[in-house]
Amino acid sequence: VSRHIVVICGGRYYKVKMFDDVSGKLRDRLQIQAALQGILESRDRAASFAASPLEVSAEHKIPALTTLGRTKWAEVRDRYLLRDATNKVALDAVERAIFAVSLDDYDQITGSDEKFTDFSEHGKNIIHGDGTDRWLDKSFNLVISRNGRVGAHCEHTHSDAPALCHVLDQYTCREFHEAKALFTGPNGEIEATPEQAKAIAKGTYPMYSAERIIF
Repeated sequence: VSRHIVVICGGRYYKVKMFDDVSGKLRDRLQIQAALQGILESRDRAASFAASPLEVSAEHKIPALTTLGRTKWAEVRDRYLLRDATNKVALDAVERAIFAVSLDDYDQITGSDEKFTDFSEHGKNIIHGDGTDRWLDKSFNLVISRNGRVGAHCEHTHSDAPALCHVLDQYTCREFHEAKALFTGPNGEIEATPEQAKAIAKGTYPMYSAERIIF
């Protein structure tokens, strides 16, 4: 059973567990936000202290292999990923993930008034990004730009695209109309509930970090 998601950010891959290891309960929005924030901070540190650009570049491009024809991708997957112990463990973490999240390092805005109008350009980016930041074998890739605009790249084996679109529409509308009840801040950030705030102050509120997936 899949119990984690994989996050692609800055040419690196991270495993974010969605359920508590002990209780088995779904982690709350504040905990997931903290894990994602940790990933963004890790990306920024890596950009500042990149020790080996060649190594980072090679790992960065692995998702591009998922764009290959199925036969060719199967051959490459077997030869270079499954036969290497480190790569096999990393690939298993990616392939067992519920879905993928791509945290893109750009602002999806067109026009001086910051109103989004170019849906064709946005659609192209959601589909393929820069060619290396979408894992196309996943059920879907949730693509999030730096300024919070979201789209989804859907693989149709599990369902038709409208099914996923309906889920995203429902969630987006609920977050917009029930922002106060959901403790969502003015910039979309998740705020602590009174109970969570008390636990944080006491040092008893559990926070979790994402796990780095290394190829």
